[in-house]
Amino acid sequence: MAGTLRITGGALVRQRFAVPEAADQNLVRPASDRVREAIFSALGSWLPDSTVLDLFAGSGAYAFESLSRGAQSAVLIEKSPETHACIKANIQKLKLDSQCKLIHDDALRFVAQAPRKFDLIFVDPPYTLKLLDTFWADLTHWIAPDGLVIFRCRSRSDFNLPAGYEITRERTYGGTWVAFLKPI
Repeated sequence: MAGTLRITGGALVRQRFAVPEAADQNLVRPASDRVREAIFSALGSWLPDSTVLDLFAGSGAYAFESLSRGAQSAVLIEKSPETHACIKANIQKLKLDSQCKLIHDDALRFVAQAPRKFDLIFVDPPYTLKLLDTFWADLTHWIAPDGLVIFRCRSRSDFNLPAGYEITRERTYGGTWVAFLKPI
């Protein structure tokens, strides 16, 4: 799996970036081009000038795609030192240094800290990680008014809608389920 992915739309369309070697051990699951194209097609008007938080950043694909399509800035959270180094190299290769802030931290711990508001938050944890209600409660403080959370997991049956959220859109793409969540 380790290799490269491509940006599917926007100013950086067709630019390639490296996939962390952790993908070979299934520790990182980059969203396929098809899944990212579908997500970003649905986001359309949300992207221009938005602020993006990419939790469990993995390859950084969500942040890179967002910036390519008009987002103002992105913060990426990644705890693995090797994966963090790969993302850092990708940011430099794509010349996104001025728009990206890469933080070496555990996403669960990061969200429990004092929040900053983001328009779009990508939550794509390892499939084996079950997010507790405290994570979702903490996350509500990070969402800007009219903000949106994009959540990805294996299937709808692996997800329990947390209190304080509603699903505004959901789709299944092969072996992955994606939901757009809004706080209520």
